Amino acid sequence: MQSTLTTALLYIQGLLNGVKRNINSNNPNFLARIGLSDGSQALLESIGFQLQDNFFIAPSDIEVGSNLEQRLKKIQKEIVLSLDSLRLELGSTTVPYTEAEANLKVKMANMPQLLGVDTTLENRFTSNNEYLVRAYTSFGLTSGATDRLVAWTYNKLMHETTNTMDPYDAMDALVAIANQTNSVILQTLVACERSKGKISRSDIGDAYAYYGVTEDLADDGLLIGLYQVKVSDEPLEKSIHQDKLKTIAIARASSELIEFLKQEKGIVSTSSNTQSVEDMMGVPAHMINSSQNTPVGLNNIGNTCYFNSVLQYYFTILPFRNTVINNEQFVEDRVSEPKKIGGIEVDQSEVIRAKKFVELLKRLFIDLQETQEKAISPEYDLAYMALLNEKDDDDNNTATDVLPEEPSASSSTQNVIFDIQPPNSPPPSYEDVVPDADEKLHFEDDIKKPMMDVPKVKERPSVDTMMFGKQQDVTECMGNIMYLVEAALKPLKKTEDGEQIDDMIRQVFYGKARQIVSYYDNTTSKMVKNEMEEDFSHVLVDALEGKDLYDGLDDYFFAGKLEEFQGGYEATREVTVKSFPPVLQIQIQRVQFDRATANVYKSNVFIQFDKVIYLDRYAQDNFEQLRERRNEVADWRLELEKSKKQVDKYRKFKNINLPVPDLLEAAMQVLSNVTIDDTEESLKKKELALQVLKKEADDKRQIIQTNLERIEELRTKIKNQYNDYTKLAYKLHAVFIHQGQANYGHYWIYILDHEENQWWKYNDSTVSKVNESEVYHDTSGSTANPYFLVYVDENRINQYVETIVKK
Repeated sequence: MQSTLTTALLYIQGLLNGVKRNINSNNPNFLARIGLSDGSQALLESIGFQLQDNFFIAPSDIEVGSNLEQRLKKIQKEIVLSLDSLRLELGSTTVPYTEAEANLKVKMANMPQLLGVDTTLENRFTSNNEYLVRAYTSFGLTSGATDRLVAWTYNKLMHETTNTMDPYDAMDALVAIANQTNSVILQTLVACERSKGKISRSDIGDAYAYYGVTEDLADDGLLIGLYQVKVSDEPLEKSIHQDKLKTIAIARASSELIEFLKQEKGIVSTSSNTQSVEDMMGVPAHMINSSQNTPVGLNNIGNTCYFNSVLQYYFTILPFRNTVINNEQFVEDRVSEPKKIGGIEVDQSEVIRAKKFVELLKRLFIDLQETQEKAISPEYDLAYMALLNEKDDDDNNTATDVLPEEPSASSSTQNVIFDIQPPNSPPPSYEDVVPDADEKLHFEDDIKKPMMDVPKVKERPSVDTMMFGKQQDVTECMGNIMYLVEAALKPLKKTEDGEQIDDMIRQVFYGKARQIVSYYDNTTSKMVKNEMEEDFSHVLVDALEGKDLYDGLDDYFFAGKLEEFQGGYEATREVTVKSFPPVLQIQIQRVQFDRATANVYKSNVFIQFDKVIYLDRYAQDNFEQLRERRNEVADWRLELEKSKKQVDKYRKFKNINLPVPDLLEAAMQVLSNVTIDDTEESLKKKELALQVLKKEADDKRQIIQTNLERIEELRTKIKNQYNDYTKLAYKLHAVFIHQGQANYGHYWIYILDHEENQWWKYNDSTVSKVNESEVYHDTSGSTANPYFLVYVDENRINQYVETIVKK
């Protein structure tokens, strides 16, 4: 932000001084300081530049006194104000003054004068308390203002539609003045405001501190748990515990916490007693009875949090929901023709079973639409069929509809493209990885098996055996549900051998990819290229340190080397997409296999993802024309990794958690305090040693700094490489969260109501509104992190998703 503003200021200063200079948008300095984005383009165009052929063309000569000159001077002042605001927040060291600001002075508005304050009528007293003076000033008053004037001003500001004052800050100021003056009028006003759920920023900070957490790391479930601990430890202070939790609930607009507090207080709200409940709870009325448009939760019927999350997700996919509810129009007839799904033959008995599943799912979806209950329970038969997709025959293998992974070294040339190399050793047994009882309590005994395929004897367990003590992976559960629904549907199109290739599932969730493997053939010494097309229902990206979602997608789609490729050498693999599905599902591969220890483990690294992603770079239509750009990105990534290694090399010395420059400086400090012979030769040697240590410390610090700057520059280049390819926009719709380790844990899901731009958290029976920051926040250091992402074609959102069903 700072570099963008200061650079823009220099451009304006040049234009006002008659310097007309065009800007190369591909210039590395420009990209590093401003970058090419919609925001930077809009800023430069507001100054007068026009983008033509990768150059921002400067405006024509600016005449003195012209409208353009006045406009530039106005923008100049606004930028200076923005820089001043940044300095107040970050300090002048972080945001230093620039030469371009040297001769610019911006006069701040006189708020008391604008508000018509007459200081001669406000002379009760003057205060030297800076905090108190600031409180009065925030209302446009002097510290001598009467209590009635303060109260009138506060109420006026809070009811003004154009008010820009933060209500939390206003409450802070009001409380500060009331406490200082001991005014009955102001203290009464504060009490009335608090009874309506009005809180201050200090109240929010105190409440989080009371529970020993910070806002960004505390979810509603954790806060409820901390509250219960406090009630258990300090039962006589229950009302204080509730007040603090209520403050947090109001601050984060959490219907989950409000509902919990209502239950704690034994309060039942209906449409007719909203006002009385508001009075009893002390929260805003709109938070009391918001269940009318609150999604319905699903009760956990035995380690089924992942199943509940999948059901809630599918319910918001309009074609899926409508097809299930009106399934009579779409399912197979009583006697259906033979068909295949994913290469597996579907017999008549399996079709009957699939139709039963769809009918059970229909009943659940109708209940979710029409019930007045806060939460309902899925039927056990529905869960059983979704978790165990067994067929009457002995074939227990289903096709995995995932974009093809790297070819196996042992595969033949013809079939190499889609073979997946299994791990060398199987993961540990279930008994070896089940946590102890104390660990289970934290995760509701939700035990999840490893995500590798482990051969096992097929048996049909009882419902209780199936439900308790076993948890499946979300993607496995999704695969079962999609298979059953597809098996029940009439095919809109089949291949000659009976493969069902067109139906609602295929139209909504499946895209078509083209995989290309190129290599030099050992026998012919010629370059060989093999291509194959295949449908995919979701994309896999690895959870790797320092990578964001685009990095993961680039690693998957763009050219990568195939090690130990049988039949050739210098083999590369790349994937392009012929058509993306309307609903794009992305799995973040967190559970991985450690071949050295033969154990599975979960990677908890933070993977940053955006609200909107652009997929143009992966499209087949752009494949050839973007080849040079892909090569550039590949080169930049190699250089980026080299710079990272250099930084890591000198930031931590072996097993000592200390940067090398700091270690050398510590050695200097020790050496400087060492007493040596007071001879000229000894002193020279000591001085020389100190100089060598200092030079080494400075050199290593410079290496770190140079590489950090280069890393930032390379990241900016990579990020901006495809800024002009933004036609294939996909917007984030849902985020599955897994909390725990590789073999056990708990799931919940966030789903966006696109109409209201409101995120909802579905945690089994509890559904609550959450702030956007909770969905996107950095999960570093936490075992609760995104595991599965769903994006929807931005141009077809209304056609494919509906989160809130109006009752």
